[in-house]
Amino acid sequence: MEVFHFKFASVFPQECPSGIVNEDTFKEIYAQFFPQGDVSNYAHFLFNAFDTDHNGSVSFEDFVMGLSTLLRGTIQEKLNWAFNLYDINKDGYITKEEMLDIMKAIYDMMGKCTYPIVREDTPKQHVENFFQKMDINKDGVVTIDEFIESCQKVSILNKTIATAGPTIKTTVTGVCELDTEDWFSAHDHCR
Repeated sequence: MEVFHFKFASVFPQECPSGIVNEDTFKEIYAQFFPQGDVSNYAHFLFNAFDTDHNGSVSFEDFVMGLSTLLRGTIQEKLNWAFNLYDINKDGYITKEEMLDIMKAIYDMMGKCTYPIVREDTPKQHVENFFQKMDINKDGVVTIDEFIESCQKVSILNKTIATAGPTIKTTVTGVCELDTEDWFSAHDHCR
């Protein structure tokens, strides 16, 4: 998926010679890479994560800085970035509703042509798994501290299991039930 982001970065200047993109254009560019699904909701969330000064536009520099964080940042930086993406209303908490919105957006982006076929309740199941693992104090929201602590535990577990042999694979936070080597397919923020 690293290749996808480099391709997106190469399209950005062509589509936006001014070096600044608004949300509608961002969605149009993003849609080029996911023609089988509806990217509008996920691209909206992603745009807001890249729009760090909340001015309704993303400069090429903002995009590259965010991309740099995702690809080359420290674990702490990646986790902060991912938390910011999931905390849709930026109140410092991830709620089940926010996570469900993100999960539905991811499945919408993947389209109806996924294999195996996604059941209608799959996004909700992923949200429940996420909260089981992340909501440490069981108060119905996930704070940045809970998010980081849980991801770091999963990361340590994954490293421990990896030493047992290359055929053993584990899931990340349960968000998308992905192998830890598959981040940007849908967000491995625990590296």
